[in-house]
Amino acid sequence: IIETVAGYSSTPAFSGDGQMATDAELSSPTSVLGFEDSTIYLSDSDNNRIRELIHSIGGTPMEPPSLFIETLIGNGTSSSTGDDGPISAATIHGPMQTWLDSSQTYLYIAEYGGDTAHRVRRVDLFSHTVTTLAGTGFGGSSGDGFAASSADLNGPHGVWGNSVDELYISEHTSGQVRVVSLSSGIIEKYAGTGTLGYNGDNIAATSAQLYYPAYLAGDTAGNLFIADNTNHRIRKISYSTGIISTYAGDGLTGSVDNDNAVATAGNVPYPLGLFLLPSTNDLYITSAWHQVRKV
Repeated sequence: IIETVAGYSSTPAFSGDGQMATDAELSSPTSVLGFEDSTIYLSDSDNNRIRELIHSIGGTPMEPPSLFIETLIGNGTSSSTGDDGPISAATIHGPMQTWLDSSQTYLYIAEYGGDTAHRVRRVDLFSHTVTTLAGTGFGGSSGDGFAASSADLNGPHGVWGNSVDELYISEHTSGQVRVVSLSSGIIEKYAGTGTLGYNGDNIAATSAQLYYPAYLAGDTAGNLFIADNTNHRIRKISYSTGIISTYAGDGLTGSVDNDNAVATAGNVPYPLGLFLLPSTNDLYITSAWHQVRKV
């Protein structure tokens, strides 16, 4: 069964804070994230906000609690300000994928929009403060081996973290994936050469070309999945070996009416969103051909 849980209009706009989420207006929502029975975080990208979908008290299995909507961070301004202060005074520009740590303390946000962004921001959900984890606000790809807060990022789209305090960031524009140690704050290159394209599989991820990598996902073993957007593939990096391979997609943009095929023989044209369900290891993929596919 499908139903709408947030947004009521096909026209992009902003409204609805403090109301039921189905009475709110959104503009280019790009990411949803949350744990079971917890707050859901929504990247309301063109409204330059992260919105919260909050369960009301009550409800029954037949009539579940309603979701109410609030703004967590952002005021609609196309800027990236307010670090080291309260989130109520901060702005955020073009948020894309988000990732929430297992303690539900920190929310990490890939901030893509415009020349003032190119950052990954971290929101402390208990103190309600915001900091920049990575990026200087200038589009580029530099700083490997140094503090992530002093490194340049180039169009961050995806963020995902593993169980050993490593946060991965996809750089859409430069065709790379970077990794930040959350304990040391140091950033390194994890995948991609910095040249957009495709040069094959079963090689070291740092020697492989990616083409506008988008969202990220990972399994419990730490293996990383990348929506390799314009290569029309889902790539997988083995955590134990650092080798990259194609997990799904044949590199073509043809018909997606090829269900039940081996995943590497199927079409995943311009994949953007990924979500891996840990309990089943099913990987869900959003496609620019207006479908959601499952491997």
